Order: sequence, then structure tokens, then C-alpha cells
Amino acid sequence: MSKTLTHALHLLATAATALCLAACEVHIGDQPLDEREATRELCRYVWQTSYTAYDGAYVDHFLTFYPNGTGMEEIYSDYPHASYVDRFDFDWRWTSWAFSSIEMRYGPGDYLYMDNIWLSGGMLSCYFDGQMMTFRSYY
Repeated sequence: MSKTLTHALHLLATAATALCLAACEVHIGDQPLDEREATRELCRYVWQTSYTAYDGAYVDHFLTFYPNGTGMEEIYSDYPHASYVDRFDFDWRWTSWAFSSIEMRYGPGDYLYMDNIWLSGGMLSCYFDGQMMTFRSYY
């Protein structure tokens, strides 16, 4: 086999491999592809989850994100003889190119992070301040 033919076959094999790899780009579920799409999906719903807190309270937890980078967290805690509502305003921003992390700033030096975010089908799963949580679209 001539040197030119060997070189041509090598280039052809390299090009074929590159095309195959490009065709195998992985998209997990319906994960957003750009910041505009990710922000639109995040801000589309009020997100809600329920759980029992460490002190025994039944909690309804709501997150609302607005496209202008602001948001609101509402926590409704029900105890046997009392109920409490806490509301917190925050500023938020994406902190990863894959739109899988958000920094929420409640005030100077007061931050909370959402990591490994998964947005799909009206569900938002993430590590919320280090704890795995799943929020569902409330409305």
C-alpha cells in the first residue's frame, strides 16, 4: 500500500470517527440547551415540594423564579397547634454553562445553591443547599 493511500485512509477513518462522535452528542431528557430556554423553563412555574421537617412540622415549600433574576421562597410550616409562613426574596443566576447550578443570593454574604438541576416535564430536581429535593410545578 502506498504512503499516499495509507495517509488518505487514515484521514478518512479520522473523519468518520469525528462524524460518529458528533452524531452521538448526548442530551439527557428534555434538559434546556441554552440560557434563554433554561430560564424560560425555570420561570414558567411556581415550584412546590412538601416534606416533614426535622422538628416535626409539615412543610409546603415554594420557589418562584422571575426572568429578571429575582425570586421568592415561601415556606409554610404546620405544627399541631400553630402555623407559620416565612417569605424570602432573593436574586438568582445560573452558575454553570450547562444550566445545572443556580446561586441564590438572599442578602450580602447570604447565599444558597441549587446543584445538579434537572428540569423536565414540570419537575425540578436538584441538590437544594446540599439536600436532594424534587419540586413539582404548582401552577
